[in-house]
Amino acid sequence: MGNYREYLNELKSTTLFQDIPDDELMKLLEVMQPPIRVRKAGEPMPGFAPGTFKMILRATPEQGTVPRQFKYDMPKFGEPGMLMAEIPALSRMAEGLPKNSRPSGPPHPHKDIDYTLEMLEFTPEMITKFYIADIADAQSTMLRNFLGILAQKVCDVRHELFLIKGGRDMFQRRDETLQVFAGELFRDEVLRAVQIWNLDHPDLQAELRPLEELAERSDVIVDSEGARVSGSVKFVRQAPAFLELLKKV
Repeated sequence: MGNYREYLNELKSTTLFQDIPDDELMKLLEVMQPPIRVRKAGEPMPGFAPGTFKMILRATPEQGTVPRQFKYDMPKFGEPGMLMAEIPALSRMAEGLPKNSRPSGPPHPHKDIDYTLEMLEFTPEMITKFYIADIADAQSTMLRNFLGILAQKVCDVRHELFLIKGGRDMFQRRDETLQVFAGELFRDEVLRAVQIWNLDHPDLQAELRPLEELAERSDVIVDSEGARVSGSVKFVRQAPAFLELLKKV
C-alpha cells in the first residue's frame, strides 16, 4: 500500500478517477490497495504479470498533457491516467492463445524513455469486487469512468477505420484533416486515393466529402472541371501531393 494522498493532484486529473470527491477517492484506494510500481529513467519497462494492468501516476520530469476532446479520452503516454494492458487483462484473450504466448500487435519503434514513471497496478477483480458500502458511490463512479474509457477506445478505433475505409471523419475535426470534395461521378476514384493517403499519412488524414457540402474551407476539389487545389486551401504543401497521388490511382 502506498501513500496515495501524495498523488492526489495527479489522481484527480485522470479519466479513471474523475468526478470522485477527494476524501472518497482516498478511501477507495486505501481499501483497494493497488501497489505502486516505479520504473526509473533509463530502465526497461517492467513486464505485466498475467491478468494485471497499470495506470501511470506520475512522470518525473513531467511530460505535459494533451487537451482531451471527449470526457473519457485516454491520457497520452507519460500523462497521469494513461492505462496499459487493460484490454488484454479485461478480455482474458491470452487464455485462448497458444501456451506461453501473449497478445501482440505491430512492433513499436524503439524509443528510450528518459524519465521516471510511477504507476498503479490493478487486476480486473480489484476494480469490480465488492468491498464495503462506504466506498460504493466512489467505486460506482470509477466503474462508470472505466466503461466510458473503453467505449471511447472503441470510438477511436472506429474513427480510424471510417477514415481508412470510407474517408469520413467521425469526430469532424475538419481543421485538422485534408478536406477533399468530389462529385458523385468521381467519388469511387477519389475514395481509393483517400484510402491510400490515410494509410500512408497518419499525421494528416484526408476526409472525402460530397461536392454538395462544399464549405468555406476546402483543400482539394474534384468535379467536371477537373481536380485542383482549392482557393481556400489550408494544407498548401499536402494538397498538391494528394493530387499527384490521385493521378496514379
